Amino acid sequence: MTHTAEKGPPQNERAKRICEARKETGRNDAQIADRLGVARTSVLNWQVRGSIHLDNLRDYAEITGTRFDWLAFGEGPKTITPVILAELRSTYPEGKWSEEHAEMFRLVYMKTKDGSLDEELIRNLNVMIEGLGYPALAAARQPTEQMIDSASKAAPYLNRDAVEEIVGAALDQNERGL
Repeated sequence: MTHTAEKGPPQNERAKRICEARKETGRNDAQIADRLGVARTSVLNWQVRGSIHLDNLRDYAEITGTRFDWLAFGEGPKTITPVILAELRSTYPEGKWSEEHAEMFRLVYMKTKDGSLDEELIRNLNVMIEGLGYPALAAARQPTEQMIDSASKAAPYLNRDAVEEIVGAALDQNERGL
């Protein structure tokens, strides 16, 4: 007779954070278990009991894009987005970087760890994101054909409407001083 582990409610705050991090990735328990090289029942137990070896917790944080300190102790920001934003602002001080830019970089990082993005796609995304952060775009009020053409070339996998929407949103944020 095979016993199947059933997931109960989280028994403590760490277990709740572990559940929350997994849910936000859109992955199921089996996918997390496969990525970490552990049994699915281990992932289930972590989400119920919150008891997890520190090495597994570090790996879990990495693949879910959450910060280790937040997962382990509930301290500091949940994601690495603030760290990425600080790095962007430090590396490219002339850019107008927002949390949305940093979050996009975080998602790109996570997809890269999954193997979902190849290097060329990442390069194109980075070119597009960097282009959106620079002051030349901030001076504009509406997306120009040149901006959309340039962003479309940098991200050829996106349709023109999606690129126009992204560029428009970036201009709107810059205009509002975000």
